[in-house]
Amino acid sequence: MANEATPVNGPYIRQDFTVLDAEAIEKGTLLKLSGARTVTAIETSGADVFAAGIAAAAKVASDGQTNIAVHRQGIFKVAVNPDLAVGAGMPVVISGANFIRNALEAEIASGAAILGTALQAGAAGAFIEVDIGRF
Repeated sequence: MANEATPVNGPYIRQDFTVLDAEAIEKGTLLKLSGARTVTAIETSGADVFAAGIAAAAKVASDGQTNIAVHRQGIFKVAVNPDLAVGAGMPVVISGANFIRNALEAEIASGAAILGTALQAGAAGAFIEVDIGRF
């Protein structure tokens, strides 16, 4: 997968989540909640995308493993959606496979979809620093 998020500065907080054995996930992949403490890689954006964090390690498909470490806090370089720009200080949400965008007002109100806060402005397709888990 392209556009993996990369760590910039900690402290990093990781937690273990359940993942399907058949799923392949690259380190740095933005993850969504797909069930009770279960994550999956994000293919598309939409109303059902609730941010879980960033994969702290790779997961090989059908390797017998059903746990994955997920970064829940820290500062990461993350790719901005290629069709949108992001404002500094704005809460951001996941917008498709490994991209972010500014959160909408309803997403800010619910808080569930928020990945973190943009620490800098970014043009469409740029990589910017995001403080994940803090908004």
